[in-house]
Amino acid sequence: MLLYHRVAPRETARYEIVPTVPLHLFREQLQAFGELGSIEPLEDLLDGPEGGDRPLRIALTFDDDYPTHEEHALPVLRDLGVPATFFLSGRALHGLGAYWWERLEALVAERGLEAVAELLDLTGVIEPRLGLHCEGDSRRLALIDRHAPPGDPPLDGEGIRALRRAGMTVGFHTVEHPVLPSLDDHALWSALVTGREELAALVGRSMGWFSYPHGKADDRTVTLTRAARYAAAWTTQPRLLRSGDDPHRIGRWEPQPLSTDEVVILLGRLLARPNR
Repeated sequence: MLLYHRVAPRETARYEIVPTVPLHLFREQLQAFGELGSIEPLEDLLDGPEGGDRPLRIALTFDDDYPTHEEHALPVLRDLGVPATFFLSGRALHGLGAYWWERLEALVAERGLEAVAELLDLTGVIEPRLGLHCEGDSRRLALIDRHAPPGDPPLDGEGIRALRRAGMTVGFHTVEHPVLPSLDDHALWSALVTGREELAALVGRSMGWFSYPHGKADDRTVTLTRAARYAAAWTTQPRLLRSGDDPHRIGRWEPQPLSTDEVVILLGRLLARPNR
């Protein structure tokens, strides 16, 4: 199973915690995957990952509330006839703006990396790891919230409806996007269920599938996710789906903004590697 986040028509030169896949690469990658195997609805792989007419079966997923889902990714999906599942937070339904890392990106664009690293007491940290040091750190997240500009608005309700009208599936991804294993039981349960019904009502279908924020889930998180009656849940571990796998620990592989040749090589290595 594949995971994408932002897809946009330009190759960005700005600092990014979540890399943007240029639109032309996204199209080329999907075309290559279609030549290597079949890109199918997620539910088809859940019903039987090792069946089908072709040996390589692929399902496409997206995380987070990016307006680029509707604006840029959806037209390519429709043009190529590719189904996808979008794990969304529904932040706009609760009056919330950009995620913390988008605001951190905006803060770096405004002040520069060195100044922001000093503000967050991260001077000397290698650039790509700046966000990792903020993830789950309440003090640094509070600093970002206090000092960062608002960032781009999230995907709105009409954008979410547009995904559904195009035949795409919507799953849940929590409203606030916390690191779930770091929460106590009460806060973890609240993250799993708060906002779920509002998103379900908007798209006209129950939220039976879940994507762990930051891709992280320990045994306690998985247990509560099952108790919340999610039929399946996804991490960001680059693992293949095989018959008998735990449906609440399904892995995904993120192609990143790489050339098609690089993506095909890495996919081949993943296919040759046994699951762990």
